[in-house]
Amino acid sequence: MYAPGPWSTIAARLANQIFASPHKRIRIPPSVEKNRENFLTDTQKHGQRGLRVDPIPKPPTVLARCATSTGEIQLQSRRRPDRSVVFEIISNGVFLMSSEFHLGEQVLARQALRNIVQHAHADRRVLIGGLGMGFTLQEVLKHPVREVHVVEISNHVIDWNDQYFSNLNTRAISDPRTHLIRRDLFSVLCESDSATYAAIILDVDNGPSWLAHERNARLYTDEALAAWSTLLGPDGVLAVWSAQVEPAFMERMKRHLRNVEETRVPVPDPQGRPRNDYVYCGTRL
Repeated sequence: MYAPGPWSTIAARLANQIFASPHKRIRIPPSVEKNRENFLTDTQKHGQRGLRVDPIPKPPTVLARCATSTGEIQLQSRRRPDRSVVFEIISNGVFLMSSEFHLGEQVLARQALRNIVQHAHADRRVLIGGLGMGFTLQEVLKHPVREVHVVEISNHVIDWNDQYFSNLNTRAISDPRTHLIRRDLFSVLCESDSATYAAIILDVDNGPSWLAHERNARLYTDEALAAWSTLLGPDGVLAVWSAQVEPAFMERMKRHLRNVEETRVPVPDPQGRPRNDYVYCGTRL
């Protein structure tokens, strides 16, 4: 990659000075002289962009850092080598999500809606716990659903979706089928009527046990799974996203749902290391 700037100008001048040195003791080998000619020709062609340098990754730009009742939440951005912008959300120092990879959210939504066409249109109501960057919601809205209730406790996350992420998720929160509920998800679990939803999607924290907020553990207990199952209509599906494999949670799901399965979603890693997201889903008993 060629990098323009003052250093290439300085280098070009130094090259001319060195190669034009009047000291007779300096003998310039033919190969070096040829490199000089190539260097200067390239500089002239590309407007003094003659130095080939490796790009140096820059630290992320902090767009917002907000104190909340559950700790600190931060939105940051960085540029990829192709100059595209990647957004990242950090909560209490724990990495939560990136706009760079969201196949896991897409698979999560598709798994949750695997039975959606079996429901009458009037009953095709979906609950999403956690708005994130809106990729799960975006995927859900591609299906023939009637309503999508999105529960998000953070006003900051909602505002960032409107300000920063709308072009990424095709303004999913503005879809007329989307109903934003600015509340704690656990209170919605405790207060909702039974058989309300054809599908429930939990995309909270980093999954059942890798938590930035310990209070979110109550969403994945045996008691919570029993409650989630009662909110599902016949053949309703509960789907849960996780950043790591969760065998104990899968066993808990089997006590309250049928056809429980784990789907591994390969995630590209810039360092070339193997990494996966996981989706756990089951159908109401």
